[in-house]
Amino acid sequence: MKQRKLEAMFYSLLSVCAFVVLAAGYLYGQEMKYEEFVTGLTTWSGYPKKADMQVVQLFLLGTPACFFLFQWILKKGESFLEEQKKVFQFLKIAYVIWVFSVFAGGTLWKELGLLYIFSVIVFFALGKKIRTKEYKNTLCVCLFSYLSVIAALEGTTLVFASFEQRLLFQKAAYILQILSLVVPIVYMVFVRKQKEEAAKKLFAGSKLLLPMAFFGCFTFYYETEQGVVVQLFYSGKWKLCCIAIGTLLLCYEGYRFYKKKYDISVITIICTGLLRIFTVPDGILNVDFFHMGEMTLPMQQLVSYGKLPYFDLVPIHGMCDYFYQIWNYLFLDGTYLSFNGAMVIGNIVFVIFYGVLFYKTIENKQFALLFMYGFIPFFVELAGMRYVCVFAFFFLMFSKKIKSNSITYLWWWVFLSIVSIGWNASLGGAVALGFMPAVLYKLIKQAAQELPYMWKEKRKKLLISYGILFVIGISFIPLFLQIVIYLKENTGTTLYVNGMEMLEDVENAASYFIPGLLNSQGTFFLKAFCVLGAIGICLYYSAYSECITLLLSMLVFMNYAYVRYEEGLRAKILGIFFLLLTLLFVMKESMTKEKAGGKTAYLFLLGFLLISVNDSILLEKEQILPYGQIPDSIETTIAEKTQEDAIAYISKEQTGMENIGTGFIRGSTLQSLQNINHVLSQALEGEKEYLDLTNGIAQTVILNGENAMTYTSGYNISNDLLNENAIAQLEENPPKLILVAPYIKLDDVPLSLRSMKLYEHILNKGYEPYQYENVIYMIKGENKVEGSQDGREAFANLMHREYLAFLPAVWADAKSVKELEKIDLPYIATDTEEGIEISFKENTNGKEVSYIMISIKEEALHKFSKEERMALKFGEHSFEFDIVDNQYLIPVGSSPFWKWQESLSQMIVSQEMGLIKEDVEIVFYRIKTD
Repeated sequence: MKQRKLEAMFYSLLSVCAFVVLAAGYLYGQEMKYEEFVTGLTTWSGYPKKADMQVVQLFLLGTPACFFLFQWILKKGESFLEEQKKVFQFLKIAYVIWVFSVFAGGTLWKELGLLYIFSVIVFFALGKKIRTKEYKNTLCVCLFSYLSVIAALEGTTLVFASFEQRLLFQKAAYILQILSLVVPIVYMVFVRKQKEEAAKKLFAGSKLLLPMAFFGCFTFYYETEQGVVVQLFYSGKWKLCCIAIGTLLLCYEGYRFYKKKYDISVITIICTGLLRIFTVPDGILNVDFFHMGEMTLPMQQLVSYGKLPYFDLVPIHGMCDYFYQIWNYLFLDGTYLSFNGAMVIGNIVFVIFYGVLFYKTIENKQFALLFMYGFIPFFVELAGMRYVCVFAFFFLMFSKKIKSNSITYLWWWVFLSIVSIGWNASLGGAVALGFMPAVLYKLIKQAAQELPYMWKEKRKKLLISYGILFVIGISFIPLFLQIVIYLKENTGTTLYVNGMEMLEDVENAASYFIPGLLNSQGTFFLKAFCVLGAIGICLYYSAYSECITLLLSMLVFMNYAYVRYEEGLRAKILGIFFLLLTLLFVMKESMTKEKAGGKTAYLFLLGFLLISVNDSILLEKEQILPYGQIPDSIETTIAEKTQEDAIAYISKEQTGMENIGTGFIRGSTLQSLQNINHVLSQALEGEKEYLDLTNGIAQTVILNGENAMTYTSGYNISNDLLNENAIAQLEENPPKLILVAPYIKLDDVPLSLRSMKLYEHILNKGYEPYQYENVIYMIKGENKVEGSQDGREAFANLMHREYLAFLPAVWADAKSVKELEKIDLPYIATDTEEGIEISFKENTNGKEVSYIMISIKEEALHKFSKEERMALKFGEHSFEFDIVDNQYLIPVGSSPFWKWQESLSQMIVSQEMGLIKEDVEIVFYRIKTD
């Protein structure tokens, strides 16, 4: 039975891989269909992102389905071929060979496939009583006849045709570590001599001092290359907190020792995890202003301006975006630089949380301790804050205590769903949905028998617990409705806007999907599909409820994990977690018999996962008493030129920026922030609100400004509905100043293309661009900051993209074309050496035309190849794009160079394919206005 399950899983995985390889050409050959004019990495490159989702769906749904199919086939085959086991073995081996022929490419799979089908049909047609020798002979006849036909066909066609004192302490610490090895040796002696009480005391005594780990969590030293030592992120409150916690835990562990409680406590597990991950925070200001802004802006806006989440400001990922900054305001000074220290505090909180979680859900406390030491870097550092509630959801709902009865199970499902959705709506919703069938099944099956007992024996506890849950649920409804509204607005175009390529070489699909050592495309298979290992383990141990939960969760998670692929990082996190989970709660519980094979498999998988998430099993620290190192300079790329950027020590008193904090900063970053601060202080005249469209949203935090929109960044306003909502907000409360640079480039897409409606609205409202040093800002009229100069040229260069890649072809097929207003612009087309010259008969303003559709007639398609480019030239500028189809919608309105033309005289459709004016049709469009 177990062997049959293993075989079925093996065959199903291979079969789905083979099917995906065969279907890759069709899946990735489909035309991309768009509802709106969206712009992202995959629209830019023309990559069929939707096919990635279809591939993942095939793996997630196909593998379990094939598993049950192959189980049935193997069962029937073993029964039917009981007397011919060798024949059945041959059929199984032949099938594996055929599958690998699919991975080999070419047409061999077709030939072997037909041969395999013929052999199976012939055998079963002749009956199960046929002798092996006769079967072999029959198979030979099939082979000969098949090859004869191939030979005849080929023969015929060939005729006609291809990274002072502390260092001393450091050395002492290493020596003490070595000496500490004596303790386990003595322990072993006690055990061998059967001195159980002495062994227990030594075991407990060896962990008594672990809480002292908290005494080292409040001092952060940094040394520069000149030997200057600086202490950063000092907080009296945090110091007092660490000393208090450490002292209390020491006393508690001492009390337990006095009471002869020598077992592993939750304190031991927490302190082990703390020693594993604690490190000194970065002392240099983080320049990733977009992602750091996501985690600092929401709390800064709440504290400084009282803006509530989801009502006055939409946190990108949910309430988890507030987490680290809470500790910054609670223990540190709330500044941007101090956020680095707050992240360390936040991680310590996570360690405490996971320590309690592991202690309560993992029955074997020795294993819980080792699990904490081995995998806490994965949970805290690799996965991070977004997944905390998801992980807690699974650990709790898979634990025996909570699964003990359906009433408790339902309570925890509802409670965890509320917390998880509030923490991160997309991930929380996925895991809540995944557990729904298990909850319903448990209620239907057990509630009728359990409810009378619970009501009779635990009525008070039941009423209190569900009463508390009811109050929490009612209180959550307003926030939940706002979350739903935002999710509804933000869905639909995520796949194409944020999508990243999952397969870099679609044509070589087999090299991505062959499991194991044959994978020539790095670790794609393990990163993307190791979640199948968890599903496979569930199927093997007949844990169907857990299997369905993992499967449903992953079908929703895939929109998070595989859309923004990031080299498989998100998929790897989920896959490794699912495998850990099944090892802990499914496989471990199912190993009722202490078989060596089961233990070996369990330890092998656990070891594999440990190596997968850690570079080393040992404590990964350069120093036991860590301190930060600050270089004199860092290599920085500015304006596409790499140069040495000097590191400076600053404080908020020195810079005049109230929320920057104290620490080290790159010279170029400091200069840019000072320039922005100068512009805002002069232009806003004491006001705080402005609109930042640079994607450097952390700048708002550093300058303690007020965000002018509900949305945190222009980068996130990616579809029509969000554009329209943003425009409505700006109409109601027009910003005095709009910051557009220093520009932080994301996805190679400027605001003008990613949020074209918002961009056009700003231009049409009379905002004019000015430049002060490297700062480009927009303001109405001529109220420019002293020292500024006209910024039209710089602004236009920022927004104009000459090379549009596949975008014009992708947009030409979008349904939004129907919503455009066609303009009747008479023109004369003339064939010239440079291309087809378009001269307008009437004087035309650039503001009137937003899009131009160029269509190449079907009969002229033979004149160009897909490796060529076309260009639409106007004056000294142009829009170049790749040739992939016969229709191209060019967003000319995205370029200020085009929009600011008072008089459009002529343009040229440039190409080198020999197209003439008769081959091309040109239509002009503008965005409909009410």
